[in-house]
Amino acid sequence: KEGASVVIQGFGCVGASCVNSLNKMGYKVVGIADVNGLVYCKDGLDIPKLVATRLPKGELNKEAFEDNYEVLPNSEWLSQECDILIPAALEDVINKDNADKIKASLIVEAANIPTTPEADEILRRKGIDVAVDFISNLGGIRIYEAVIVKIENMSDEDAAAAIVKDTVDLIRKQTKVVFEESAKTGEFTRDVARRLFTPDKSDTPDM
Repeated sequence: KEGASVVIQGFGCVGASCVNSLNKMGYKVVGIADVNGLVYCKDGLDIPKLVATRLPKGELNKEAFEDNYEVLPNSEWLSQECDILIPAALEDVINKDNADKIKASLIVEAANIPTTPEADEILRRKGIDVAVDFISNLGGIRIYEAVIVKIENMSDEDAAAAIVKDTVDLIRKQTKVVFEESAKTGEFTRDVARRLFTPDKSDTPDM
């Protein structure tokens, strides 16, 4: 929901694009972790400034930090107070050793396989919802598999807008299906997603 607080781990192409979009949609990004550390501010970070000053290797530029920002070890990103937690960089970053520390009510997996099976059991027990990776970060696959056939004879600007809209619409639709089914059956969201979207050899992209 608009105004919800977000902490993200990763500030590369995925992480920076994600926080930029979330900021424009009205979310409050309170924490960003990169390879060097975590910057946190409960009142919200200046996302346009941090994105504009991002260093070439996807690192935060400390010169852009405000005086009220806390700088913490990057290992503390998932234990911060927030509504939404977004792993956007590393595999297995949420695991049996740290999942109990999570205070967020929703995890959105923007990295590939960021959560281990052992962590899933902890999240399930704590009642933390998960927007699973193979739905929430399918943008690249969607573009490769389906969108290109739709943008012939479009201008570059119109084609870019069509790609973004197509991808966002599909992710929203499939995520809604998963969460509605989870609410109806009581299943963990990852179990629902696997049940509903397990591919077979005859599958073609959802057009």
